[in-house]
Amino acid sequence: MARVPSNPVLAGNLATTLTQMMRYGINCCAVLVVKLILIVILTLWLPAPLAYLLIHAVTFFLSYLIHARRTFDVGYSWRGIRNYFGAVALFKAFDYLVFNVLLLAFQVTAPVSVFLASCLEAVLKFFVVRRALAGKLGVHAQKGVAEPC
Repeated sequence: MARVPSNPVLAGNLATTLTQMMRYGINCCAVLVVKLILIVILTLWLPAPLAYLLIHAVTFFLSYLIHARRTFDVGYSWRGIRNYFGAVALFKAFDYLVFNVLLLAFQVTAPVSVFLASCLEAVLKFFVVRRALAGKLGVHAQKGVAEPC
């Protein structure tokens, strides 16, 4: 018989997941607003691709702080940052690629490119981030119990 994860992030009930998704969406919107403000300001002095690369560095830490505490309520730790980085690194690269394709190939303005790339990235990464902030194997790894998929 499979055990239900005792980790609140991976609790598995629909109400918890929907609540986390709602908070995740709201928090992603907050990070998106910061990205949009920064892209408008930084593109006054820097080329848009470089500005957006710098924005990713800033918003990585901002999004970790928001999602760890507000979305999934797991607190902060060096392990959490490491797991979060591992989970979102490819998504950040994907976001940056989509931004540059929209900006350079389709001549979309920088703020619109940020908006579209960030929205696509946010939708794709919810469950990966959720699992990363719970810990790679969750609390069951410490007890020697395999966590159900």
